[in-house]
Amino acid sequence: MNTSETSTFHFTENEPTSIVKDFNTFANYIEETPFAMGVKSGHIPYKHLAALNESMSSPNTGNTPRTPQRFYPRLHLFHNLALAGNLLQRAPSGSSVVLEPTDRLYEFRSLSDAGQYFSLLETFWVDCPFPDLSFDSYGRGSLGLVLGLEQFLQIMSESKPGLKITSSVIMMAGFIFDGFLLLCFPIFGWYDFTRQERERKSSVFLASLTPSHLGVTISKILLEERPFVKWNIPYRRTLGEIVDYPGQELEVEGEYVPFIEAFRKICADGESLDMLPRQMREHIRGNFVFKVSLGKIWRTIAISSENTLHDLHLAIQEAFRFDNDHLYAFYMDNRSFSDYSFEHPDSDDGPWADDAVIGDIDLVINQQFLYLFDFGDEWHFDVRLVNIQTDEPLLPGPEILEQKGKAPEQYGGYYE
Repeated sequence: MNTSETSTFHFTENEPTSIVKDFNTFANYIEETPFAMGVKSGHIPYKHLAALNESMSSPNTGNTPRTPQRFYPRLHLFHNLALAGNLLQRAPSGSSVVLEPTDRLYEFRSLSDAGQYFSLLETFWVDCPFPDLSFDSYGRGSLGLVLGLEQFLQIMSESKPGLKITSSVIMMAGFIFDGFLLLCFPIFGWYDFTRQERERKSSVFLASLTPSHLGVTISKILLEERPFVKWNIPYRRTLGEIVDYPGQELEVEGEYVPFIEAFRKICADGESLDMLPRQMREHIRGNFVFKVSLGKIWRTIAISSENTLHDLHLAIQEAFRFDNDHLYAFYMDNRSFSDYSFEHPDSDDGPWADDAVIGDIDLVINQQFLYLFDFGDEWHFDVRLVNIQTDEPLLPGPEILEQKGKAPEQYGGYYE
């Protein structure tokens, strides 16, 4: 590495950080050791967290046999990167959910170490919902997170590599509230850190951090050339946008500017920077078959790709004999009240379900999401895409293909 102002870096699986080696160890374990995910959390069970932790280059210390995933920062980051980058996917297995590798994981493994590093960085910066990576950012608002992040990047970009940044400076950045997120950046090789001796388990307070050349360099590039507010898709969804691709305002003569282009100048000569291709939104034409479940009661509904999620809402209402008399939302990450939602057309904030054409929203077979109807009584319908029929004529309207169980009384207050 050249340590001058125009530093360049050569990437291996262990240098300048072990993230490439550790992520592949993580993905290999998931592929070779099938297990059911946590029912409520959707996280990796305790037993497997402990085994995975011991396989990492820098295992966490001080954890107990019942330490949850969020307190393994490296594993929690890898879990989120794998899902956000569609390297692993959730898939039903009997009554449980497992993680399965996708074709993109095999593409990822074929890349150079530099290509893998920057593919993970792109997924982190563009595709990951940052509140999911934190513990204490919930309820504080996306705007506060973004302002704190920008202040943090500003401090990093103006720092000297190897010169310690104290806790008072970190706190002045307004970023201390998101301490668990601060533990993600050293995994990418941005800095070393020390933690304050006395801190609550549910919060992280850093006593100091010491930036690396890599961290200072990448912080400056991200701040100036890949601003979070334009490139992070989950954040832009919180603003009510349906984003076709990241950084779309940064087109050059109508051409998309790939994430990696800003970083080629800092990579050593001869470094292969082939990246995972972006999964740009493409319209899928066909009939989408959804299994919609309410406890043990379910309906299988087929609907055209040209219909919207609002049309699916109407079909579910009819299939379960509800009165369509309340607001609703579809939560595409299967978590109620998350930011990744499509809202009732009469809701104040979008994106709205009647703008979400089913063939346009990147649904994949076995994808599960939540349809929440009536924010008072909160009817939680589990929705899973079971098939896409691309070789049949488009349906003129939704059809119920199969059903099990008697529809509950909407105001009866009980269902099985």
